Amino acid sequence: MIERSPAEYSDLSALDFPALYRLSVEAECAFSGGDIPRAEQAAIAVIDANRMESAFSRERMGASMLIKGMAEYRRGDVAATEATFAVALKFAEDNAIPVLELEVLRQMTGKALTFRRPQARQLAERTLAATERLAGRESLRWVQGSMNLAIAQLFDQDMSAAESTLTAAQAVISAIDASQRADIPAYVRTEIADTWGSLYFRQGRYAECAAKGHEALSHVQNLETYGSYAYNAAWNTARCEVRLEHWQEAEALAQTCWQIAATHLQGNLNVQANIKRFLAYAYLRQNRLDQARSTINEATQLSASATQPVIQISLSVWLTDAVIADAEGKSLRSRLLTLISDQGLKSFAQDRIPPGLAELRSQLAGRVASWTTQQPARQTIATP
Repeated sequence: MIERSPAEYSDLSALDFPALYRLSVEAECAFSGGDIPRAEQAAIAVIDANRMESAFSRERMGASMLIKGMAEYRRGDVAATEATFAVALKFAEDNAIPVLELEVLRQMTGKALTFRRPQARQLAERTLAATERLAGRESLRWVQGSMNLAIAQLFDQDMSAAESTLTAAQAVISAIDASQRADIPAYVRTEIADTWGSLYFRQGRYAECAAKGHEALSHVQNLETYGSYAYNAAWNTARCEVRLEHWQEAEALAQTCWQIAATHLQGNLNVQANIKRFLAYAYLRQNRLDQARSTINEATQLSASATQPVIQISLSVWLTDAVIADAEGKSLRSRLLTLISDQGLKSFAQDRIPPGLAELRSQLAGRVASWTTQQPARQTIATP
């Protein structure tokens, strides 16, 4: 990587195009190497130079916009990420850079799915169409785009559409396997097994969901190489094990998620808070109340420290804390947290409240009318 002092980034008038090209490559290398501040600084310098004299310079400028958006996401600024990607997408469209357009759409779709944005399905459909134009319907890229669309369809509770999309993607995988024209990467096999697991989860087929989850994990044993893919598979499998009341298995999978997050998601306090919340619930169901309390307190601190708190995760933490408090006999704390959470739940349309939140809230429904400031006996609670 080029060694450069911060002052040099501001002297853009002195940079000829080769220097700007090297700077754009530096941004990419810094991002790949985990030096997020340097990557963002270099990317901004390329953007600010505004060199538009050739198709190649415009491509470099667009690539730097992409790096800037990803760097913003890595440091937890979701609003800035979405704004940068919107600018990058328009830039790609206005300057006819289809490869950049596809990559920006892929990033936007991924973030929209992560935060359950209403536009996730529309973005996934646009991404899949762009992928088909560039790479064809029989490509691995098309398979991956199909899986994102299936997830968006699941968010819309359109199970038949999701199953149809996954079946089409699975057919491409089978055709590639049969023809042996390409090696299918482990992460692709993991993604499709994991997405099938998500479908089974939504259909209430929890044993099949867990089996698909463990199949997904079997492809990505090397967490250093496949951390993010292993995280998704482990998390979704843990949710299935909870439904099966396999508490030790759920706890072990959540610990795997925590191990991955410590390496690959160090700056994402929302994700870390959600893992701790899940662990607290698993401890509670194993009657380890002291661990449940200390762990939910950690989750609360992590969630409160996030630069851009995610409302769904904050609500999950508060509701889990309320359930634990009720089991501890702390009815006043449980009641207050439930009332606070109810205000937050109003931000969702009634038919779009995430299932996990709805189930946590339902555990407290029978308690609302009977709560007093006196401490009741410890309660037995239902499975989420």
